[in-house]
Amino acid sequence: MQVFARGADSMLRHVWWDGRAWNNEPLASPPLGGGPAAMVDFDGSIQVFAAGTDHSLQHIWWDGDGWNAEPLGGGIA
Repeated sequence: MQVFARGADSMLRHVWWDGRAWNNEPLASPPLGGGPAAMVDFDGSIQVFAAGTDHSLQHIWWDGDGWNAEPLGGGIA
């Protein structure tokens, strides 16, 4: 199980169960203005989307080797 949430510091957190214990890590992204939405695409890659505090859409994804982040721009609410 994997969970994505905005932490008390407004940073994106990744929490997962490895079969024995819960683990967590902060993910490189700008501060978030709201909760993230996560999905798994057709090839099994995890895609996470969230609004930044500047109202830009942020895209964070796993590429098999590590987490990546990019702003998609826009002025979403």
